[in-house]
Amino acid sequence: MLATSAQPPKQFKDAQRAQVSMLSSLEKRTLIWLAHCMPAWVNSDHLTALGLLSLIAAGICY
Repeated sequence: MLATSAQPPKQFKDAQRAQVSMLSSLEKRTLIWLAHCMPAWVNSDHLTALGLLSLIAAGICY
């Protein structure tokens, strides 16, 4: 029999993003532009699937 302990849920803590490279200002502007251009129906699962398909395609072409 497994014993489970009731632990209080952990609070979500926002991560700090440190942009310190030479291209950080360009990267930030590009990310904001991409976010504004992205259709509302696209979510993180769609982007993950796109990344996976791209990785598979790159592997096949290699």
